[in-house]
Amino acid sequence: MREISLEGSDALVTASVADSFLTRGRGLLGRALPGPGHGLLLRRCSSVHTCFMPGPLDVVGLRRLDDAEMEVTWLSRDVPPWRLRFARNHTQDILELRAGEIARMGLAAGDRLRVVTPS
Repeated sequence: MREISLEGSDALVTASVADSFLTRGRGLLGRALPGPGHGLLLRRCSSVHTCFMPGPLDVVGLRRLDDAEMEVTWLSRDVPPWRLRFARNHTQDILELRAGEIARMGLAAGDRLRVVTPS
């Protein structure tokens, strides 16, 4: 999977990008939760589940404004295992993070994140 960085006003997160049927379907299943500052960006995603996860996740809905910028459409903090979250507010992509990362990054609905592709 390729990686991108998402920069906000207060923080940076490096995300692996799951943009195929197989990589989205696998998601974080069978993997350790991402560490601080890391996550999984699910492209073209309308829902996520936390079944079989070893711990809670923070979930961030994103709408693509263009190739270089995304807007936070909704946030769901500390989602425990065995839960579902459905996209809303024109969400196109979903970012899965370790629980507590939304607070660490200071994210709020309406925030904009700049996409930086590592060279």
